[in-house]
Amino acid sequence: MNSLVQNISFELSARTRNLIQPTLKQKLIYIHIPKCGGVSLSKALKACYVTINIRDSNLYKLNSEACQKVAQTLEEKPLTVFDPTVIKLRQELLLYGMSQPNVNYISGHFLFSNIAHEAFHDQYQFITMLRDPVKRWISEYFYNRYKSYGNAKTDLDIEAYINSEAGRSSGQVYSRFLCGLTDVEDYSSADIIDSTKKNLHKFSLVGCIEHLDRFLEQFSQKFGRQLKVGQWNRNPKSKSYQKSVITDDMIDHIRELCRSDLEIYNYAVDNLIVGSNSMGK
Repeated sequence: MNSLVQNISFELSARTRNLIQPTLKQKLIYIHIPKCGGVSLSKALKACYVTINIRDSNLYKLNSEACQKVAQTLEEKPLTVFDPTVIKLRQELLLYGMSQPNVNYISGHFLFSNIAHEAFHDQYQFITMLRDPVKRWISEYFYNRYKSYGNAKTDLDIEAYINSEAGRSSGQVYSRFLCGLTDVEDYSSADIIDSTKKNLHKFSLVGCIEHLDRFLEQFSQKFGRQLKVGQWNRNPKSKSYQKSVITDDMIDHIRELCRSDLEIYNYAVDNLIVGSNSMGK
């Protein structure tokens, strides 16, 4: 389906449906970790809040590119997406959104903030989605390599990317997004991994693509709404093309890069997704 037609169809369907049933009353923050089905889930969550008023003043979404430009303007130099200035700015923008009394749903590439959770945990509930880290790494590389523009776009071939700083950082995405700290030297350290695991228990709901049905079931039980998750933001390169490029040696190298994220992912699956029926607040 053409993306414009898909968007129009989604908007009409969601807004019409919410004329019949009430919008979701609970306030949610969706921490959107890249290439974890986030656009699809964010759309599904947004559908719980939209009304016939197309101004959508009850929604707040981070514009990652604008955030990056502001941080680079402040520092007067190019910055990576995980530079401390960028991370701190995203935290400030998150706190700004949470402080607006009319906002019910916040989404975007925000990083989990212990400050935000401590200040607003009685008002907002946090949600995030994970994915097998090796599959996530591969998807992110091909997306950033072949997209036409945007943050984190790379022109490196996959062998060069695996050995680059960006490639290394891509293997530590869960600790970077979820550890709750803004200035860390080693995101693969045991202390950071431990902090990340503890923070996962502060989320009302943690899901993963590999167990999407479980997430949808838990969401329905907790919030009383059925989510309709479609397919959005497809990768520019097919999975068959990706498999034709990646060798077994590359997979082994990527798996090593993702060592810390694999530990965090496996912990979440075992303790919060498959192995437990309860979540933190």
